[in-house]
Amino acid sequence: MVELLSQGMIALSTWAWLEVHSTSFAMMVAALLALAVVAIVAAAMLTVVLRLWAAALPAGRRERAFPANAARPPTLHRPVGGRGPRAPGAAFRRLALV
Repeated sequence: MVELLSQGMIALSTWAWLEVHSTSFAMMVAALLALAVVAIVAAAMLTVVLRLWAAALPAGRRERAFPANAARPPTLHRPVGGRGPRAPGAAFRRLALV
């Protein structure tokens, strides 16, 4: 807690020093940089919150809410052994049947 207060005092004293010793242009640049940092941190926090919220949804609602991430059905039926029509010998069998 003391560290946080001391860091806050350092930040305030730095800001006060800038107020006294710098030009208005430097203050504007410092304020814009601070605003950019705050915006980036807020966007990162929002992303984390949205990901946690999406992960907490049940599977059915998650698929309706995010249809692009829904599990798609397989496009090709594979036999139990896992060797489908692209198995090494499949092309030769097709050639032999022609």
